[in-house]
Amino acid sequence: MTDSFWSDNPCVPGWTNRFGSWWNEEPPKLLCTTNHKFPVLPVKGYTLFRANESHAPLLHSFWYQYFVQSKVCHCDVPVDHIQNQIRDGIWEVYMVQHTLTKGIVGSIVRRWISKLHIQNTIWERAGIVDYFCVHPEFQKKGIGRWLLTTLHNQSPVPMPPHLILWEGFQIKVPPIVRNSYYVKHRPKLYPIALSMAKQNISCQKITNPTNLWKECVKGNDIWMENGTFREVSVYRVPAGVVVVWNTFHKSIPGGEEIGIVLFGNAIALDQFSTVGPFGVLLSAGYPEGSQGWTHDSSFQFVGYNLSANFCSSKFPALCL
Repeated sequence: MTDSFWSDNPCVPGWTNRFGSWWNEEPPKLLCTTNHKFPVLPVKGYTLFRANESHAPLLHSFWYQYFVQSKVCHCDVPVDHIQNQIRDGIWEVYMVQHTLTKGIVGSIVRRWISKLHIQNTIWERAGIVDYFCVHPEFQKKGIGRWLLTTLHNQSPVPMPPHLILWEGFQIKVPPIVRNSYYVKHRPKLYPIALSMAKQNISCQKITNPTNLWKECVKGNDIWMENGTFREVSVYRVPAGVVVVWNTFHKSIPGGEEIGIVLFGNAIALDQFSTVGPFGVLLSAGYPEGSQGWTHDSSFQFVGYNLSANFCSSKFPALCL
């Protein structure tokens, strides 16, 4: 995310804004409500376009190779999931293509969500910026700025609030949520021991979890009321309910699915990690009482066109 897009941007909350909101006990609010658009700076030799369902295989391949530059995991979003999200208007996707080679060199996704709750404020519509990726060999050319500016300019007026997940902690923009991931791997059990565990620990996926979801999110700073439950799933184990967001990332070299825990008591998490479908679990903060968690990395959520006078430590409970 380039400084040129973020600097002098009226939709970016600064530290002065944050402390002023906190001091005056102001509720979260939009920073800019006018029809404020930025000049678009296309990059010569490249083409930017809005993706449709037919581009899903290209997006899958691009994200698999370049969205995660890590030795421990890779991104593996199913093609049919990408198609469904674009078809149903949940994802708004833009891509940048090399004009000559036709290769994809950049992407950005805006997830549209309904009824975003922050403290006592509710927005009927909000956005989450995701899958913002520029091919490593084509960075520092202005492609990222082009994608961000396009997304900004294609927003309705007034622009709804947006959330953006940043890995690590960057001081230039005050966070709405800041914490560290802790990671827990599936316990290594011999096949007979795992078979016995599955017989003693039932794990049921709830098929219609809406009411249960609303109970889980009570008291959370940031959450979404009307979810589609396409990426977030609710499970019941003997010790209670566990809610997990499927990140569509898989571990290297084992290929185990990675999920982020949104809810679950300590005993339930230990049971779920043994018999649930995710081989690797991430948690925002250390789950007290649960065993086998180690520190992984830090993260923060920032708000775009959003002023909020609090800093939560919980991962946003977004039923995407």
